[in-house]
Amino acid sequence: MGSSFTNLPNALSLSRIPAAVIFLVVYSDEDLVRMALGLAVLAYAFLSDILDGYIARNYVGSTITGYFLDGLGDRAVYVAVLLTIVRIEPSQSALAWILIFREIAIYALRALDPDKQPTLKKLRSISIAQAVFIRLYFGGFFVATAVALVEGDDIPILNFYILLGIVSAIVGCAGVLAHTVILVRTSDGRR
Repeated sequence: MGSSFTNLPNALSLSRIPAAVIFLVVYSDEDLVRMALGLAVLAYAFLSDILDGYIARNYVGSTITGYFLDGLGDRAVYVAVLLTIVRIEPSQSALAWILIFREIAIYALRALDPDKQPTLKKLRSISIAQAVFIRLYFGGFFVATAVALVEGDDIPILNFYILLGIVSAIVGCAGVLAHTVILVRTSDGRR
């Protein structure tokens, strides 16, 4: 395979960083066109995340660099969405802080973990649960803001998504704690 194809997964991962900035600048809860453009950028980020992993696993081979670049791209998008939520719903700033801190902490813990694979395997269910809940939180936010824009009024029942964010934060903090415990035990010579 050519070197440009070999680098494609990393390029796709890195492309999510400017996509996150574009989303942050473009998305608006007051303009349907800007909302649609922002959501299109997020759709690109989602598809690039699927595609970079697929290409790496099936054609190029997974690398440590690719693993970290994929995480960096994912976190750029997460933080952009969380900053957008806070811009539109300032009352969610504490929740956003917890979720952003979780992203930073997990990334740091993974970088420090000398034995990543066994740790990731142990924490896979927590990681998947957090990923599902944060995506549901984001999706609920986008549905609520779209309905409010189209209908011209906030429908309180649609604000259930905040509970999904809280569950995501709880599961995310449990993952940080579990990863920290594993890392400390590993550094003490226990597993």
